[in-house]
Amino acid sequence: MQFLGVPFAKPPLGELRFRKPQPTERWDGVRDATHYADYCTQPGKAESAVKYTKGSEDCLYLNVFTPGCDKKKRPVVIWIHGGAYLSGAGSSCAKQGDRMCREYDMVVVSIQYRLGAFGCVDFAALSGLSDRFDHNCGTWDQVAAVDWVIENIMDFGGDPDCVTLMGESAGACSVLTLITTPYLKGKIRRAIMDSPAPLLMNTAENGRLAALDVLGYLGLKEHEAYQLAGMSAERLTKAVNDSEYNFVNHHPYLLPTAPVVDGDLIPELPFDALRHGAADGIELLIGTTKDEGTLFAMGNKRDIFPGNTRQMEKFFADHPEANRSAITALYPDYPGKRAFQEIGKELFFHLPSIEIVDRLSKTGKVYMHHFDYAFPVLKLIGMGAVHCTNSALTAGVELQGLAKLLGLFSGKTGKAVAERIHHYWCSFIVSGDPNGAGEPIWPEYGKEKNTLFIDARCHVEKAPFAKEQQAYGLIRPYKN
Repeated sequence: MQFLGVPFAKPPLGELRFRKPQPTERWDGVRDATHYADYCTQPGKAESAVKYTKGSEDCLYLNVFTPGCDKKKRPVVIWIHGGAYLSGAGSSCAKQGDRMCREYDMVVVSIQYRLGAFGCVDFAALSGLSDRFDHNCGTWDQVAAVDWVIENIMDFGGDPDCVTLMGESAGACSVLTLITTPYLKGKIRRAIMDSPAPLLMNTAENGRLAALDVLGYLGLKEHEAYQLAGMSAERLTKAVNDSEYNFVNHHPYLLPTAPVVDGDLIPELPFDALRHGAADGIELLIGTTKDEGTLFAMGNKRDIFPGNTRQMEKFFADHPEANRSAITALYPDYPGKRAFQEIGKELFFHLPSIEIVDRLSKTGKVYMHHFDYAFPVLKLIGMGAVHCTNSALTAGVELQGLAKLLGLFSGKTGKAVAERIHHYWCSFIVSGDPNGAGEPIWPEYGKEKNTLFIDARCHVEKAPFAKEQQAYGLIRPYKN
């Protein structure tokens, strides 16, 4: 059974634009829940399983996939899409939701939230806007959706006391934010983070700088920022998209679209909150891909990682705490494209994820993976095990969009890897233990720092990245 386009908050239009989500109003009679709702306005068209949807500011809806509305209290997973807080849609979870609930007797929920200018740029930090704009509208949307699920999911056969949050890329960053906010304390049992960038979320100062950068693309001074309230969605979207690739020229490894520290919903950077105990006890499955960096340092103007010697050396100069010689010694081709990609992978994705695992493994069950399998076509063009190919396989062989296209070239080996990921992830959602999917056994991370390498043949290694950890330490791009 599926219930699509279910509202969890009022449409954020008119006076509610740039404000926290408000509870949805009750309706009389039967509401049509057979079609996906529109996704948040964004550059271009969202990667979605549904062709008839379009971008709209009226986007605060979720979808529920369930084996039955029978009060059975099944495990619940809430899926949060990625897309750099700039793009994405809840409907892209269609095949995952349908298959996961059928095969593992769970309830799957996919949510949407405001993106870009509408929910993920901190305009509230600008002078004179704090009484008209709220901080972190997109994250407040996510909190509202999770609360809606906890309050109502028993009517769909789900257990509100057995909720897993699952996300990829910015969705994984969202999971990190949600398990550390005081507003959801004690409500989440498990979390899955695929390819997270744990240091992506912005300090208050970096959030303000990002908002000012967007303002510049709109041709506005700070004292003119009030004009944002009546500006067209198309103009706002273009400005944020343009800013995305300018901001990183001055602040590589950061984005202008990201949650910010606001002293309330996000009292401190989620990475720090987790290290200070905010998520202790939560069971975690987390991992990154071998080639996370290839997508973001391709040698063009849309890169978000430094892609040439000048940019990389500027980053080192801006971060004197970085041991430049130890880091570059890891890469014989430095300065070269592959070295820039690897440095970006470690700084942005991989090493901060290990820091998270080192903390949470002290208080709960944690499973870490490193995804090494590359679809043949991606291997052929030099992309390798690219960003988020792990999460793309969650539905097993039932792929869609670009993942489906690439899956056509993967043959029996790729299908077997997809099935393995599908069963590992689903088993974890149901029981907190990914095992039950056959060999190899995936041990907890624990004191031995066990890491599962997922490839055509999987294997487990103990503390496999000690050399990288020692060389890098913990570098926080521009204090994030």
